[in-house]
Amino acid sequence: MIRIGRGGILAIALVLAACAGSLVAPAAPALAVDPTVTLGGDPGFDSNSIADGTAQQPRWNSYPGSRWEIGAGQGAPIGSDLGIDVGGYVVGPVGYPSILTTGIGPVGGTPVAPDACPASAPCTTWFPWQIQFQGTWSVLGAHISGGDLFASTTSLVRYLQVSSSTSHDVTIGGALSYGMTATWDPSTDALYVQTAADPLMGYVVTFYQGSGSDPLYSRPALLTRAPTVSQTSWSLAETMTSGYLFASVGFWVKPETPADGLQRSAAALVSSLATAAVRTKAVMDSLLRSVPVPQSFGISGVNANGTSPGRDVNPAVQRSKYYRAWTFVVQQPIDRQTDWTQGTWAPLPAYGYPQVSCGKPALQAGFNTVDPILAASCPWDSLFGMQALAYVPAERVDAFASLIGMLSQILSGGGFSGERLPSRMAQTAWILYQQMKADPSQAATAQADLATVYPLLKNFLDYMEQHPSWDLNNANPSSDEHDIEYVSSWLFDVGFLQRIAAELGHSADVTAYQQRSATEMQNLRAWFFSNPDPTTIYTFYYSGSGAHFSSFRPWNVPASTLTTLAVPNLPQDLRDRLIHYWVHGHEDAVPASGVPSYDGFDPSIGGAGLGYVKYPDVSMIALGVIGWVGGPTPYQFVNAEARDAAYPSTYSEYLAPGDGLVVNNGQASTLFSAAQTIDLTLLQHGYALGAGGPYTVLSSPHDPGLYSGFEATDPPVAAHLGATAPLGGVSGVSAVTTAVSTSTPRSGARDLVFSGSTSAAAHDYASTEVFDLSAHPITVTAGTTLQYLILPQSSGVNAASSTHVAVDLVFDDGTVLRNLGATDQHGHGLSGLGQGGHLTVDAWNHVLSVVGGVAAGKRITHVVVDYDEQSAPAGGFRALIDDVSIANGYTG
Repeated sequence: MIRIGRGGILAIALVLAACAGSLVAPAAPALAVDPTVTLGGDPGFDSNSIADGTAQQPRWNSYPGSRWEIGAGQGAPIGSDLGIDVGGYVVGPVGYPSILTTGIGPVGGTPVAPDACPASAPCTTWFPWQIQFQGTWSVLGAHISGGDLFASTTSLVRYLQVSSSTSHDVTIGGALSYGMTATWDPSTDALYVQTAADPLMGYVVTFYQGSGSDPLYSRPALLTRAPTVSQTSWSLAETMTSGYLFASVGFWVKPETPADGLQRSAAALVSSLATAAVRTKAVMDSLLRSVPVPQSFGISGVNANGTSPGRDVNPAVQRSKYYRAWTFVVQQPIDRQTDWTQGTWAPLPAYGYPQVSCGKPALQAGFNTVDPILAASCPWDSLFGMQALAYVPAERVDAFASLIGMLSQILSGGGFSGERLPSRMAQTAWILYQQMKADPSQAATAQADLATVYPLLKNFLDYMEQHPSWDLNNANPSSDEHDIEYVSSWLFDVGFLQRIAAELGHSADVTAYQQRSATEMQNLRAWFFSNPDPTTIYTFYYSGSGAHFSSFRPWNVPASTLTTLAVPNLPQDLRDRLIHYWVHGHEDAVPASGVPSYDGFDPSIGGAGLGYVKYPDVSMIALGVIGWVGGPTPYQFVNAEARDAAYPSTYSEYLAPGDGLVVNNGQASTLFSAAQTIDLTLLQHGYALGAGGPYTVLSSPHDPGLYSGFEATDPPVAAHLGATAPLGGVSGVSAVTTAVSTSTPRSGARDLVFSGSTSAAAHDYASTEVFDLSAHPITVTAGTTLQYLILPQSSGVNAASSTHVAVDLVFDDGTVLRNLGATDQHGHGLSGLGQGGHLTVDAWNHVLSVVGGVAAGKRITHVVVDYDEQSAPAGGFRALIDDVSIANGYTG
């Protein structure tokens, strides 16, 4: 495992790193068979190893389960007053700008600004468990360094180390906003800050000074002097030469009281700063040690950087950004909050569920703009946080409860009162269920949760089937709009609903949703693929007018359209059109004013040519191109999107081209690009966590597989008849030809032509060896797939005979695939006999078989092409073959 060593500003960072290990529970056992990814995590991971003191560091930090966030809404470097913003969710988003500030000045004088740090970004260093800062006041001969960290879900500590040759006034203060008032209580030696009229929420601050021989490991002394309070701020000045100062903040929300805030403020430093810091670091280390981790990092197959100097996504950077993304994800859950069920100032319905925030730092109001009960949640962003948390043992049960809570707010008609998005609820439920079911301690909960969520999922998906377009509070000006992304997401998600129905024994529902999926597939074709020009695919359709554009939607959206590639059982002709669209770009007859620039797949630029992209689209496109596109381009797409996600400093709703590669766009910091960092990094290594398994999905550098489009740069063809077993031999066939051709390739410039003359005997067959892999056999795993494209021809030959052609595999034990019972994606036998009559003549047919199901553990030594037909008519056969691939294929 690559390690990055980085020291902290204070000695505390180095000391605490050594102390934290004993407090961390053992990591879960590894579950992965493939050694390139360990699902049980890295038990030796140290969160200090991803500390970041560069200009690209995050500005956020939180505590798992807390509603509060350091750096909420703060995108700029720390200011000269060392101020931090804190935000959270109390019915709606609440922000406390400059809740804590720090200054230094002459005794009795006004604080002055530092002359070296924090004028620029490197004055702070981000850790998963704290944010450190420093500043120098040369005119005063003074230096301050310190940091902010959560000691619990409801308490925050600021610590300061002052170094000076003479005495100065060091101040700790804060701003008052949103009608807040501050009151000093000498009986408790605490500052009470709260809403003025009817106290709904607030926080309590207590102040301490370092004491003992080691102020970090000794209980600090409580300061009893009153701070200065005005209508807009408060400030406490302590005259000192050197030493440590601390401010401890305890938050409370009604029906809690200020007494709860005082207790939390005091408890944070009841022992010492070191104790609080070690505890917080241990929480983050424990969670990050349990997340899936690749054994190597790095971008391959595409450029690893944009045009900005020093911004390469090298292996060390990708590792750091991968764990940073997980840090963000595990800090987004919010525990069950009693105020959301007992608030007397704004009565709310009972809600006993946790939430997975769509991004605490964004302080974004949740999707539900009518009922504030889900203020922190979004029915799209939050789902991808839940899906990732399914792989964190300590978080997955609450993540499933969060999903149930979200779905419990669906209206009687099936929709939400806020924003309607192409949410993948059933997929999320299935992923959580699969991971919980695999854990004996969570299996019973998993079964109960699945039964609870099932009728809610049906209600939601039934509604989305009838309303396949964006809307906000039923204000969509085009009620007859149909959006291909919504239709595709429904078809994708309803496949997971059918799995859930089957798991729960609802066989009638499985049949019903299969029939409805078939109807929706017909709608997909009619609404979006209706143009006879095969290069034109529409994103929108208006059922009232039959139009595909409006003043509201004057364009097509490439990324939205291409999500359709992930739809299960997508008809081949639609898939071929989508692949052409993905590779070559727009050829749509659309209004010139509204066509986004998309010239086809280009992994060298941000967004791989798609322009603005969201992770939900990227995830479906990736699964689609992995499943259906041959050659190296799927792996290039995965690497390009993994690179893009790791490039910016934080996470956002969109990634858009810019700043050398990509920039954040839309709401930030939110879960989408964090989820993309995690998912696409693991997809590089062949794991699709979104399938619920996980499932091995594509060849990686650790699994070479085989791909050939029969181009000059592809593996050489060893075309000769297999005269002896096990290669197959020849009977009743003459003039057999197997050669690279340039006739009508499916992709690239070349393909393979396989032809021969038949004798019309009782059984004609012929086999030709195409690739000799005996020097480097390919080991078949459970997820290994064979894929290829084949075009049976009719001109000058017998069309029916041309369909009796198949690609076959020979193994080192002498067995051949055609005799093992392998079938293709339609259930037809993977042999000349099995394929006969099932391929469309004079058209490219995609054939896929999960050969791992019948040949796991065997080693492939030869790839052959077979013709096999009984009582063949005269006339012969001819078939073109292209894009042969042996890889770990998507089986989810």
